[in-house]
Amino acid sequence: MLNNQLWDDYQSKKITQLDLRESRFKLFFSELGYEGDPQKFSTEFLYRTPRKNHMLGGASEIIEELALKYPLYILTNGFEDIQFVKVEASGLKHCFQSIITSQEVGTQKPDKKFFEYALKRADCLAHEAVMVGDHPIADIRGAENAGIRSIHFNQNNIESTAQIQIKHLMELRNYLL
Repeated sequence: MLNNQLWDDYQSKKITQLDLRESRFKLFFSELGYEGDPQKFSTEFLYRTPRKNHMLGGASEIIEELALKYPLYILTNGFEDIQFVKVEASGLKHCFQSIITSQEVGTQKPDKKFFEYALKRADCLAHEAVMVGDHPIADIRGAENAGIRSIHFNQNNIESTAQIQIKHLMELRNYLL
């Protein structure tokens, strides 16, 4: 919950990337009454976590299938130094044309400018694109505001404006394959 709030604050530009990285474990440790070194923990967390290659059920299979039919892009507010390591560790790097980060764009999702930049990089018009995402504001509302159709991967039944909502990644077959 604490981490989600910090990410929401980051995405709404209330805090910076550095604020997020520096405060995340400091606040967490404080809440738990833990006396460890949050900076050391953060450094180790940022090294280990993106190298793990566990994915949601069906993720690898559906990404491989979609990549045979469509050019795929990753659009992320995540930090560049982490995202590229994550994709490499997943074994799916070959499926993606590019990773487009908020650091590269200079603004974050849900900013319409982020999606316009991604469309330009993909040499694609808004009506030709589909955004599949799990965040109702950053991914779904952001894409819709840019005129891009969206599919909300909504495992937790949270409120969403997306016309199409799925709970399992394999449901993408019903809409995209």
